[in-house]
Amino acid sequence: MKDIIINPNGGKISVSIKLKSMVVSGYEIIIYKPDQTTIIEKIEGNSDTSDPFIYELLYSPSFYKDCYATCAFAISDPQGGGNDYEIEFSLNQDAIQLNPVINITGKTTIGKVVDDEIYCLKF
Repeated sequence: MKDIIINPNGGKISVSIKLKSMVVSGYEIIIYKPDQTTIIEKIEGNSDTSDPFIYELLYSPSFYKDCYATCAFAISDPQGGGNDYEIEFSLNQDAIQLNPVINITGKTTIGKVVDDEIYCLKF
């Protein structure tokens, strides 16, 4: 996956998660420094409180050069199981979605589905 190009002199950076199906999702977003171990910000939430979820990062865009945004999901289906789901994870600058966007798709099972992949975007 290619890196996301941000304008270091541009407006605020935000991360967003958008559910495009009838599932409930919990998520954890972590922003790492370029060393990939030092955590800058950690955001947790779920689709019960906000969908789409948009979180504005704390620092100026130039601060995030070569940083990483990761996201992990826990998904449950209030209708039981066997339904398709789609989740979109992206970075935005000045409220404009930047490419690439990560689209997570799958089929629910009865109970909670834990998507144990960690999705990563590099600034």
